[in-house]
Amino acid sequence: QTGVYGPCRKGRLSVFWGDQVFIPSISPTYEPAHHADILVALGDMVSKQEWEDKGYDKYGLIAVNKDNQAAQVEKVSFDTATRILANFGELKSVGTSLGSFSVSKELLAVFLEGFSQELSTKTGKLDSDPHLWMPLSLGEEEYVELMGQKDVGAEESRAHYKRMKNMLSSFDMGSKGLFGAVDVGGSACWWDYGQLKWYQKYCLRMRDSDEEAQLMRKFYDIPLGTQASSCGASLDGASCVSKCNIGSGSITGSVLMDVDAECVEADDAILVGVSAGGKVVAPKGAIVYNVTAPGDLILTEKDVQVGVFDTKGTMKLMRSASDVDGGKAWKKTVNGNAESFEAVYKANLTTDVSVVEKASRETHEEIRGDRKKKGLLFGLPPLIVAGGVLALG
Repeated sequence: QTGVYGPCRKGRLSVFWGDQVFIPSISPTYEPAHHADILVALGDMVSKQEWEDKGYDKYGLIAVNKDNQAAQVEKVSFDTATRILANFGELKSVGTSLGSFSVSKELLAVFLEGFSQELSTKTGKLDSDPHLWMPLSLGEEEYVELMGQKDVGAEESRAHYKRMKNMLSSFDMGSKGLFGAVDVGGSACWWDYGQLKWYQKYCLRMRDSDEEAQLMRKFYDIPLGTQASSCGASLDGASCVSKCNIGSGSITGSVLMDVDAECVEADDAILVGVSAGGKVVAPKGAIVYNVTAPGDLILTEKDVQVGVFDTKGTMKLMRSASDVDGGKAWKKTVNGNAESFEAVYKANLTTDVSVVEKASRETHEEIRGDRKKKGLLFGLPPLIVAGGVLALG
C-alpha cells in the first residue's frame, strides 16, 4: 500500500504506521507542495451537527484552509475547533488524520539539527502530532490550550512551541508551504489495529457481508469459510478459517488463522497462531494470539491471551480482557499478570525478534508434532497400541 506514493516523493522521507492498513479511494499521484504533508481522509467542512454525527471530536483532525495550508487539532468539539482555527483563514475541508506523513530533505535536515541533542544521547520521547505538526500549524495560545487537554503544563508547552519556532526561524521554504494535507479520499478504507478494541473490530470485520468487508477479504485474500485448512469442526457462514488444522468442534462468527488443535469451540472470537494439544474454548469476545498449550486452552468471555516468547522458545502468557484499555493499564499489572505491559515491553527492547520468531515457531511445531503423533497412535488398532506400550516398558 505504501509503495504507491513512492514515485511522487523522490527526495522525501516517508513515515507510515505499521499497525494500520489504508486503501485510498482516489489516485495516490500528487505533486508535493509542502515541506511536510500528512495523509488525511478529507471531506468538505461540516456543520456542528455533522461534526458530532461523524464523531470528529474523537479523532486527530486536519483542517485545510482556502490557501491549502493545513493545521492539526486533536479531539476537540466543533466550537473549540472553530475558535482555535479562527485566525487560520476560511476552512475549505476537514478530515481524520491517518498519521502517516512525509517531509522534504530540507525540513528533515532542520529537524536533525534541531533535535541533535536527543538523537545523540538517545533520550527523550516526542510524538509527531503534538510535538511537530501542532506547534508548526497553530498559534501559541491555541497550542498551549490543546496541550493542556493532554495534561501538559503551560510552561512546558510554551517552551516547546518557542523551540519549534526558533528551529524554523531561518528556514528557507522556497516555493513550498510548510504543512499540507494529502487526501486519500473521503471513502477510503482505513483499518487501524493500533489498539486492542480496534484490533478486535477490524479482525471481526472479515465476517461481515457489506462492501467494505468484501474488499477487506479480497485485500487479504481470505474468503469466508475455510482456506488451506483441514477443519473437522462445524462452521457457520460468517466465519473465516485459514491455514488451520482442527480435528472437531464448532466455530461461529469467528476469525481463525494458523490454529492447530484437537478441538475448537469458538464463538465471536479471534484466534491467531494458536497451537494446543487438546481443546480450545474461546467464547464471545475472546482473543488468543501466538499461544501454545500442551493440553487444553480454556478461556471465558472477553478473555485476551497473548504469548510473549524469549530467544529459547519459552512462552510468557500475558492476560487481559477485550474491554481493558491497554493504554490506561500500561503501567499496571492486570488480570493476574506478574508484570505490567510496560515492564514486558522494556524487557524486550533489545531482543532480536528474528531469533524469537524462529524459537517460537519451533515451540509451536513441537506442540503440533506431539498432537499429530498422538493422533496417529490412537488411530492404530488396539493390539498394536498395547504392544507398543509393553515394548516401551
